[in-house]
Amino acid sequence: MNEETRQERILVVDDEPGIAELISDFCSELGYAVCTVTESNKAIAAAKEFKPDLITLDLQMPNVDGFELLKRLKEDPDTSTIPVIIVSILAGEADRQGMLSAAQAILTKPINFRKLRDKVGQYVKEKSAADNPNP
Repeated sequence: MNEETRQERILVVDDEPGIAELISDFCSELGYAVCTVTESNKAIAAAKEFKPDLITLDLQMPNVDGFELLKRLKEDPDTSTIPVIIVSILAGEADRQGMLSAAQAILTKPINFRKLRDKVGQYVKEKSAADNPNP
């Protein structure tokens, strides 16, 4: 498959398998290729291998929490330009900690799927335009 026909990709990072599957299924139905990671310590490697156009990220994770994972993603040259949407019950805490400067959007759980669809579409389109500028 050449780059022009590459399906847009989303990496879902959430330690709750049911929530991860819910977001994954939703994004698949929207036409995206989806990779799901339920262990935060595997998320950066998955991002480097899968090369997503967007990451949805829960903050309340065991081992490496989402706050630290977001920091690491943005510090790594291979993943720093990937848009991140925080989808977490801790959305208010993320906002208070100024994480919107690192993440493109912060959505709270329970998930408003209309907002998720709109934000995913917006940031995937923006990343695609940035990666493939018209001459």
